[in-house]
Amino acid sequence: MKFCHALILIIIGNIASMGQIVQLEKEIKNAKIFADSGRYDSAISILYKTMPKAKNRPELLAEIYLGLAQAHCYENSLDTGLKYYRLAHEKAVKVDNELLIGKALLGLGAVYYVIDSMSLAEEYLKKCLPILNKINDTLSLAYAYSNLGLLQSQKEALLNAERSFLQAMKYYVMLDDWHSIASTYYNLGLAKARANQSQLAIQYFNKCIDLSIEKDLKEDYSRALRAVAIEYFKLESYQKSSEYFSKYDSLGHSVFHQDSKEKILELETKYKTAKVEKENIRKQSKIFILYSTLGSVLIASLGIFLYMDQRKKRIKADSQRAVEISNQKIQDLLQNQEVKTAYALLEGQDNERKRIAAELHDNLGNILVTINMYADSLSTKVSDIELKEITKRISRTSSIANEEIRKISHSLDSGLLKHFGLKAAISQLIEAIQMSKSIEIQKNLCLEDHFTNERGLQLYRIIQELLNNSLKHSGCTSIVLDLTQIDNVLSVIYQDNGVGLNPSTYKKGMGLNNIQKRVKKIGGIMQIESFPKKGFTFTMEFTTT
Repeated sequence: MKFCHALILIIIGNIASMGQIVQLEKEIKNAKIFADSGRYDSAISILYKTMPKAKNRPELLAEIYLGLAQAHCYENSLDTGLKYYRLAHEKAVKVDNELLIGKALLGLGAVYYVIDSMSLAEEYLKKCLPILNKINDTLSLAYAYSNLGLLQSQKEALLNAERSFLQAMKYYVMLDDWHSIASTYYNLGLAKARANQSQLAIQYFNKCIDLSIEKDLKEDYSRALRAVAIEYFKLESYQKSSEYFSKYDSLGHSVFHQDSKEKILELETKYKTAKVEKENIRKQSKIFILYSTLGSVLIASLGIFLYMDQRKKRIKADSQRAVEISNQKIQDLLQNQEVKTAYALLEGQDNERKRIAAELHDNLGNILVTINMYADSLSTKVSDIELKEITKRISRTSSIANEEIRKISHSLDSGLLKHFGLKAAISQLIEAIQMSKSIEIQKNLCLEDHFTNERGLQLYRIIQELLNNSLKHSGCTSIVLDLTQIDNVLSVIYQDNGVGLNPSTYKKGMGLNNIQKRVKKIGGIMQIESFPKKGFTFTMEFTTT
């Protein structure tokens, strides 16, 4: 009878113990759900409350430590995260749980990578790989190889980095994790770019672009476009670089492209983008009336509390109103500034429209009229020879029209000016002219500043107008362009060997009139020297400060 009683007690104890374990596992699971949704502070709160209940359950305690480590790291408390990863590793080793050991080592490697302890990061990442391979934890293996590739890439061990990224890719493919696959293509491209293998880098970036288009991965598409543009710029393929920058800019980034900073930590839950929702945990105290004699004290205390609470609310309301007034003033200032900027923009756009209108009317319009005349004459020509000749003329004139359209389109914008400055934009412009015209252009661009601002745009338009005038009217065979910046003074010298200008009439030209306005706008001084059949020289100087 005593034996049966003892057995019943043991069974009841085991059931209670199992119930406690189930409850602990449920709480750990709830914490993970909060962490997966980005509510890391809620996950941390749950795990801290659960920790004392699991003090005799080392395996569950290791899981709790892992959860705390990950949540603290995502909250940017890296020192605390590191502490809990170490504790998780110690407990996992004691219970010989290879899955938890592998994850703890992976976490330690990732944190050490983020805090730039590269040797320790590499040591822990390499330690976790054989364990994760043994238990075939595909997800953790993908993260481990990806982190190892990033580390090796930063250490310039580029061949090893490529191998690690390709290993990570294999596991991401198994998981159908398209974002991570695209990111790995991007990382492979960066590794090739660091090795100065721009062509191979472009191939990987383009794979990232293709996959991003197929799977609608906007962020990966955006950064890969920009990376390709940079590589073409390094290869001095300015036209290609400008094309990719134009695609990149068309996505409508705010000032960046802060828009896409990623956490490098690739732990169990990766790429979480939900906003952290802060919970206000308010403690409510219960006041028990033990004796009726304390009634007066309670009433007095309550009165004081209500007075202080109302006072605090009034202060808070006043503070809120002050903030709103301040915000309104700032908003008014911003709106005024936006109006001024809009007026300046409209003025520039109007001038640009006039210039483009003149281009279309004077050049493209005449060319299309010529094509139309040739087409009309086809009906009156009967011999094959005449038909072939007219057809050739139409083809040649159409090619000229196409070239004019390309030039007008090209003149509308220069993506390189915005991203790499005046020197790159002018180089691209000259490269485009030399590809389509049999003309020699010597350039010397010694610039200390990038001139990506309004001054840079005005300078670019001045050079563009000078080149257009030379190509259309001068009949020149060579052009010399010199931009030299010494301290805060920039000088521009432009020469061609064409027919020159008549001093009594050149000031009436629309192009030179535009140049004078632009020079005045940036506070410069210009001079023109030109005589018939003696070429054309333009000089300009202005201070950059």
